[in-house]
Amino acid sequence: MEKFHGLHGFHNFKKNSVNWLSEIFYDLLPTFGYEIREEQIFTAFQMLKAFSQKEVLFSEAGLGTGKTFAYLTSSIIYARYSGKPVIIACGSEALVDQITQPDGDIAKLSKALQLSIDSKAALDLTNFICMRKILEALRNQTLNQKITSLIDWVKKTKTGIRSEVPFISNEVWEQVSWEQGLNCGQCAIKYRCPTSLSISYRKAKDLIVCSHDYFFQHIRTKESLQEEGNVPLLPPYSAVVFDEAHHVEESARRALGDSISLQLIKNTLPSFLYNGLREAVVRLIEVTEENSIKFFTYLNSSIKNDLKINSIKQSETLIKLSKIMHSNFKNLIEELTIEGSVNDYIETQDRSFTYKIGIEKLARIEKVLNSLLDPSVKQVIWMEKNGDELAIWVSPFNIKEIMEKEVFTGIPVIFTSATLASGTSFEYIKRSLGATGSTVSRVGSPYNYTAQCLVYIDEGEETSTFNEKISKIVELLKISNGRSLVLFRDFRSLMNFRSVSEAALQNEPWTLLWEGDAAPSFLINKFKEDITSVLFTASFWEGISIEGSSLSQCIIAELPFPQDPQDDPIMKKKQEQAINLGLDPYKSVVVPEMLLKLKQGTGRLIRNSSDRGVISCIASGFRGTFFEKEFYSTFPEGAPFTTSLSKIEDFFREK
Repeated sequence: MEKFHGLHGFHNFKKNSVNWLSEIFYDLLPTFGYEIREEQIFTAFQMLKAFSQKEVLFSEAGLGTGKTFAYLTSSIIYARYSGKPVIIACGSEALVDQITQPDGDIAKLSKALQLSIDSKAALDLTNFICMRKILEALRNQTLNQKITSLIDWVKKTKTGIRSEVPFISNEVWEQVSWEQGLNCGQCAIKYRCPTSLSISYRKAKDLIVCSHDYFFQHIRTKESLQEEGNVPLLPPYSAVVFDEAHHVEESARRALGDSISLQLIKNTLPSFLYNGLREAVVRLIEVTEENSIKFFTYLNSSIKNDLKINSIKQSETLIKLSKIMHSNFKNLIEELTIEGSVNDYIETQDRSFTYKIGIEKLARIEKVLNSLLDPSVKQVIWMEKNGDELAIWVSPFNIKEIMEKEVFTGIPVIFTSATLASGTSFEYIKRSLGATGSTVSRVGSPYNYTAQCLVYIDEGEETSTFNEKISKIVELLKISNGRSLVLFRDFRSLMNFRSVSEAALQNEPWTLLWEGDAAPSFLINKFKEDITSVLFTASFWEGISIEGSSLSQCIIAELPFPQDPQDDPIMKKKQEQAINLGLDPYKSVVVPEMLLKLKQGTGRLIRNSSDRGVISCIASGFRGTFFEKEFYSTFPEGAPFTTSLSKIEDFFREK
């Protein structure tokens, strides 16, 4: 690989890179125990072609393909040729860790190839301590006991990363961590701060691995950082690979948007209180908090608690409360800015630092409130509830405009995931991201689905009552002796089913686990440990990997159509956009969204080469529709289909 340092000219790159990639997958990796997988090799060469021709590629690679090694190897080759690193943007920081940890994928590849790979992880800066916050808290004696427990760690740490102190709560960490608005470039102690020192990833020559959120934060902040004299979050790069790419649109929308919550306001306002603050300003802070509580109390009363995403319904009361809130925050920013510029106390106690952070937060809150009063057609606004906390989000809607301007700039861009196509078509995701002129690659899984999996399709009509659905699910659970994941369209439907089914299920021998009763991680661990348990959920269509016999059946209770667009403003805008383009919103938005989610759900069952199980679909709303053929294509390729319950019994009797 080191010979690629001296490559000159496109022709040599194309010739030598093909030879080298062949050597990796057919010679080097097998000697270290890696099996030859033609699906993986095909994917790697398709990616290499995209790099060499500077294409935008959508590469769907089924479970077990080994797409991570496919894009890592081709990315390293291109980085060495171009002289700039390739960005690997992952759907979660968990995947960033999986790739970059000392025993992660890059380390394994480096060992197998006996190659020094220059790579760095670029983690969200909120994962890092802010040394100046710690020093200021010490100076002003505002440390509580939990923050005090961090002092010894701060003196020793070389990274300043939160994972080294997992016992610290979110509430405490937010008081001492880096946050948006901090200007590290102008910080006097940046050379002693582990956060500043941790940004050594800018020097990586081969790969920089980050989350989707981090990548789009780079897009959002690069110009403002440069104007302040700071370097952008990411250095110049030669290409981008998006893993878990079916999340790119959502990740971009969140990273480029703003959100506010009552907790954010309650945490921010007290930071401005100190002895000597004018009484009028103190009272304005108190009134602002009182009105914030009224505002969020009203919003909470208007939402449907069984939905995570909610539209904000305009009303006279909401407009009145929004105007009061907006006025409060606008006046507060003005008063506090004056206070910060004339009050000697603030300067002498170094409170200007706290003031700057606080006013940045107030400005973001005021911006969101202004959007509520004067919404833009280019923005989408929604409410989102996580646990007891309600947040308001304002974000740009047309992600494709940002992608066209900031991402598709003539460099290679690769989107890869196990689920990119809706059925067999890539048109929906290509249109959503503004990549209509891109190329596609699709390979199935190397798993032997013919032997490992059976697909049961209920041949009856769509169940018209919950009792019929309960009866069918119980029948299936008895055949598999529990050991099942039961998937519902949304949380509302799950709760409706639970309310009428618990009496019928209470005498059955299986442990019943319901989403919402405990943290997701607890439910998943319990499901793994209690082999015959049954997990009822609306959220685990993706994002979980459960190997072994505890997941032997995946029951599709309902087709996962998106929620009513009147409740989901993002889906509503997507359908409006489709209409403006002359498209049928049901065919071009609703069904593709459903098929993508269904494919993710059917992928929960077989997670390794030794898993066996049944996918049972008791929903029948696909029959006779224009998407019936695409419906069947969402199930594992090669898996046999049946409409006979006795066939399921035979399958489970087999070893």
